[in-house]
This record gives sequence, C-alpha cells and structure tokens, in this order.
Amino acid sequence: PGFVEGHRTIQLAGGTLVYVPVDADGLQTDVIESLCAERPIRAVYVISHHHYPTTVSLSAARRMQLLDLADRHGFAIVEDDYDYDFHYASSPLLPVASSDPHGAVAYVGSFSKTLAPSLRLGYIVAPQALIEQVALRSRYTDSFGNTAMERAVAMLFTSGDLRRHLKKALATYRARRNAFCERLQTDLGHALDFSVPEGGLAVWARLKPPFTLDALRASTAERGLHVPTSDAFSSVPQDAIRLGFASRTREETQAMLDLFVASFERIR
Repeated sequence: PGFVEGHRTIQLAGGTLVYVPVDADGLQTDVIESLCAERPIRAVYVISHHHYPTTVSLSAARRMQLLDLADRHGFAIVEDDYDYDFHYASSPLLPVASSDPHGAVAYVGSFSKTLAPSLRLGYIVAPQALIEQVALRSRYTDSFGNTAMERAVAMLFTSGDLRRHLKKALATYRARRNAFCERLQTDLGHALDFSVPEGGLAVWARLKPPFTLDALRASTAERGLHVPTSDAFSSVPQDAIRLGFASRTREETQAMLDLFVASFERIR
C-alpha cells in the first residue's frame, strides 16, 4: 500500500514502479536490497514518518539500512514527510535526510496539513544540483510561484506564530484522536483491527471476518457515507480502510461515527 498520487507522479515522469511491502516497521528494506541485486534502481520513494495509508513509521535500523543501500547501489531517496509535525506520544523521529552523509536524499513536504489544505505551498531540501534542476523545470509549470503567500508563511516562522499554532493544533488533534479511537474500540472492536496511531491524522484499520470492504461500502452508501475502494491506496485489493479523525469537531465526528457504526450493524 502507498500514496497512489505519488506513484502516478513517478509514472508521469517516465518511471517504472516496483512495489515493496510494508510491515509494522515500515518499508521492508531487505526487499529493496534483493531488488538491487536483480536490476538497477534509480530511486526509492518512502514516507518515513507516518506511512500513507498504514501510519507506521520506518524503524531506525531500516533507515540506516536504506541509506547504506543508497550509498552502495547509487540510487536516490525521495523522502515524503507530509505530516511530520503531528506526533502525540513523544518527539518525532528525525527524517532520514538528517542522517544522510552522501547527499542521497531529497526531503519534501508541504504546509497543507500544518496550516490549511488549500495552501498549496511545499518545500524541498536536497543537494544544490537537484534544487537547480527542479527550479529550472518548475519554470515551465509555474514561472513565479505565489511570492506573497511564501512571504506570509515566512513571517509566521520568524514571528513564532507558526510554532504557537502547531502547539495548539497538536493538543486539539490528540484529543480528537483519543475520542475517535475510544469510540472505535468500544463500538467496533469486534469488526476492526487497528492500533492507536502515535502520530498523523488518521487510523489504519483492517476489517475482521466476516466483514468485507465491499459490504461496508454498500452499507455506508445507504447512509450517505463514502468509503473508497482499496485501489485508492493499494495495487492489491484488501479489506482495510483509512479513517481520518482530524478535520472535524468532536461533535461532527461522533455524528459520522453513529452512521458508521450503524452501517456495520446492517451488515450483520
């Protein structure tokens, strides 16, 4: 499973996708090592902090193995860290890029989760040669960017307002996560297998038999709830679902969960 839009971007750039499994410790780097022995690998795309859609974090040991493989086999690492700021249990893991001694990592992110989804402003931390090539190519799609918005966000950094905003947002999202997961466990523990995420803005849940994603989608549709098919996050069909908890108030979320729980009762 992975971020399908990221996969499509690679394909649009002429890349050929090779999928790598994900488990509780993140991307399986032993599989990457085996692939490197079979064929040349140009780059590895990894969501290291809160993998999409499973929310797992890449373990420290696998981070170091990934960097070692990049050095030995000469591939680049594109590290997508889309919600680094939201970690509830402890301090966030440092990015893979922070331990990169050879300039193999292009670290990318955005302010869509930090400030607002409509704020289409991103950033990249990478070797200078790559930055220059990205800047050159971006001229053909967006010559000037949004300079006014970039300056406004820069002011939020320098004034300290962004740090204060993140502190409040983190407390809000932690409370929403706790209430959301408590309701899931209480009313749907018999139907869903999930772990309370240590960070991020969503829960990854697998449906327990006899419940299936197709049956759930049909039941929720009758109640006005949309559940996407698994091809929204995976090349392999599976009975799993990603449930966001951050974008609505507790009252709105509870109303949605009332409908969600009722959908499972209808399946039975």
